[in-house]
Amino acid sequence: MKLIKSILLICMILIIGAFGQILQQESKEFSSPNFEKTYKILESKPNWLFSEIDFCPFDVFPKTVESKRYLPDACDKNANVCLNNCKNNDGMACYTLAILIQSKKSPNQDYSEALFLRACKLGVISGCTNRAARILNDKPDDDKSVKCAVDTFEKTCDEDDAWGCTMFGFSLYLGKGRPQDFEKALKVLPKGCKFGEEDPACQMANQIIDEIKKIKNKTTD
Repeated sequence: MKLIKSILLICMILIIGAFGQILQQESKEFSSPNFEKTYKILESKPNWLFSEIDFCPFDVFPKTVESKRYLPDACDKNANVCLNNCKNNDGMACYTLAILIQSKKSPNQDYSEALFLRACKLGVISGCTNRAARILNDKPDDDKSVKCAVDTFEKTCDEDDAWGCTMFGFSLYLGKGRPQDFEKALKVLPKGCKFGEEDPACQMANQIIDEIKKIKNKTTD
């Protein structure tokens, strides 16, 4: 039970936003005139966005990585433009809109999850990590879901995604989806500090490193 709670906690931290920027923003109201049209489209669950919602991010992993930089406010003024850009294969528009919808406390998280998956497919690696985190959060005891999530974390870590490395290292530490491997975890986890010591991914990675070192010290005493 304690193990499950630990997984859920780290996943919920991750889902707030892979880079941690959203943690610095004030929560916005879900209902807003600027977003009414966007929400109505999302409520209709268009096929172009929702047809693959149950796919594992690992299975739709992009061959090329999106080079655009994440801009937190890019969708604030006109969410529908972002949604249209997402439809027209702009992966960063999908990702940015997904983060924005989460910050607005949408009552239906399927909206952001579908956007994260499409962002993933279109080359935004953090979209893959975020979607995998929700899968793990929703079904932490389902072997297929765990495998999907951990396979995805390993892949996104290979692509230098900070949260992907933290989550993959966490999985190795727990022996969740992979055999427990402290040595490999200690090699992977420092990659979670790509954005510096203050980044939430790095803070979590360092906590896990400390826990591993405590265990190793006990076994050598």
